[in-house]
Amino acid sequence: MKAATRSRQWPHIRLQEFLGRCGWPVSIDTIKQSVRRGKLTPIASLTPKDIRFAAAFYRANPTGDLSPLVAEGSPAASALKLLQANRGVVPA
Repeated sequence: MKAATRSRQWPHIRLQEFLGRCGWPVSIDTIKQSVRRGKLTPIASLTPKDIRFAAAFYRANPTGDLSPLVAEGSPAASALKLLQANRGVVPA
């Protein structure tokens, strides 16, 4: 969630609705706190939950970009590029 809130691509209410549809129900206050707190460290690898979230993100927002949230040249960066190119469809 911290990564999604820091991307600042959507208003808080839209992000709250989206996260709820992805299985992560959160409040507007939780989103606001996520923006304010903690340092965001670039992600090097994605968990299955991360992949499901990124796939849902790209299906809902094909022009969105999560790449600033991952370490450059990492397996996570490669996975996000593939997901973005496939518009959120996870390749078999």
